[in-house]
Amino acid sequence: MEYEIKRIEVWPAIRICFFLFAIFGLLMGITWALVLSLFTSLANNFLPEGIDIGGVSSLALFSGSILWAIFYGVFGCLFAAIIVSVYNLIARWAGGFQISLKAEGKIVQSEPAGATEGSSYDKGG
Repeated sequence: MEYEIKRIEVWPAIRICFFLFAIFGLLMGITWALVLSLFTSLANNFLPEGIDIGGVSSLALFSGSILWAIFYGVFGCLFAAIIVSVYNLIARWAGGFQISLKAEGKIVQSEPAGATEGSSYDKGG
């Protein structure tokens, strides 16, 4: 079965991208917090006596991680909105992505909403 994705709704795409980018941003924030903490502790060990660049507080590392998540979430949403809108514009003229689906297992057809027993739908005319 061949299908074509002609349009992607912007709002659901933004919601999904916000959470995905926020999770990615949180992971990036935690990674950078660990790298920054490691860098400052190593730098203090290798600097000459009397020079101290200080350390990074736990509050700064935690708030930085949260800010990374917010930053990635917001800008990921903006990026997703732009990409989905451009896709929708291009798909009007050039056609959308084409996907091929293969049905596996038993296919069960349901009656249309509002169809009752003895209606013209059941009798075929």
